[in-house]
Amino acid sequence: LSYRGFVAASNSAQAAWSLVKLADCERLRLLIQTGDPQADALARRSHDHYQEAAELARKTGSAAYLVKALLALALMEGSRDHDYGSANSRVTEALRAAASCPDRTCLADALRAKVEVETDRGELFSAASHVNGWLALLKLNSDPLQLHYAYWDRASIYQGMAEGCPKNYQKSLETCFHLFDLAKADLAKARDTAAQAGLAFLANTA
Repeated sequence: LSYRGFVAASNSAQAAWSLVKLADCERLRLLIQTGDPQADALARRSHDHYQEAAELARKTGSAAYLVKALLALALMEGSRDHDYGSANSRVTEALRAAASCPDRTCLADALRAKVEVETDRGELFSAASHVNGWLALLKLNSDPLQLHYAYWDRASIYQGMAEGCPKNYQKSLETCFHLFDLAKADLAKARDTAAQAGLAFLANTA
């Protein structure tokens, strides 16, 4: 109803936001109702609504809404379809659009998505570079939840770099142990950040 109302009022920017929220509802229903017999059709509708939202946001220059739509598309294409190439393209466009957002949240969200896609693709050195940029940005606004995830993701990257050590001998043992130490240090930071924010479950998981 909100989407139709904004379309009737020629307010394309808010129509795009309504589509993003509609697609969010459809995507979350897929997560909650895993055995939904209409799952494929629902996934297509959600994907199409994000796509349409992105097109409207591009036309109206609504950077924040464009970033939201693109990151959601990347999430669907990476996690559901395992199309990491397409997901990476979406995130790359989101990073460019984030430069026009009025606050840093867009850029932080886009950097986090870039780190996750590159980690999934095994591009660990690039992921490490982006996670460091994400952490530098987060230290300006001290969001404890985002900081927790950033340290957690960087620990995963260090661990991924170290896991090939016993097999290919391309790194010295000293380098491998150092990578594990870095991973442990970041997990400790993730734990402490979550604990200080009262996020007991995340702290215990770390």
